[in-house]
Amino acid sequence: MFPFLPFFLIFLIWLAYRIKKATGSRQKKIDAFWQKERDADLVPPKDLGTLSYITIPLDTFPIGEVYDPEVELIEEELRQLSIGRMLNLSGMLNADIKTEYGAANLDAVAAMGDRFERMTLLLVDYAKALLEAGRVDGAITVLEYGRSVGSDISSNYTLLGDCYHETGEGEKLASLITDIEGSELPRKQHILEYLRSLV
Repeated sequence: MFPFLPFFLIFLIWLAYRIKKATGSRQKKIDAFWQKERDADLVPPKDLGTLSYITIPLDTFPIGEVYDPEVELIEEELRQLSIGRMLNLSGMLNADIKTEYGAANLDAVAAMGDRFERMTLLLVDYAKALLEAGRVDGAITVLEYGRSVGSDISSNYTLLGDCYHETGEGEKLASLITDIEGSELPRKQHILEYLRSLV
């Protein structure tokens, strides 16, 4: 009378199994997350004075060479950032920071990471302004520095690719592509597609 009833019952059993499995897996991840947080809270503070901090090589930048209010504002903010300590914390969660640097250092280290993120954004704005002023050489210097410190801003790399393409530096463009291929940048595929289109 109900030929599909056995199949329906089998489907319900299978569905219940899948839901239970997914719930269990999710709960394990939640438990692991909170265990990591508890363990991180017990990590003693690391001596922050022994760390290698990121410094801005202002002496290599074309500071003061472009007379434009926007450029001058960016340069002044870069000067201010260069006074403080910076760390690249890309991809690190609070628990990772506490595990690496100690729970008591969370706020101080997070502030260093915030300064780094602000700097990477400024570098791209600086490079764009320099390009508008016809200073391709200066833009390359700024963007190559962003690359060297591991900026995760995709336009740092696409703009650098544009500069290499414009100046006919095919070897540097090829090297940039190779570096991106081995990276874990957030928009890696998008960056690669764009850079390969320049070759």
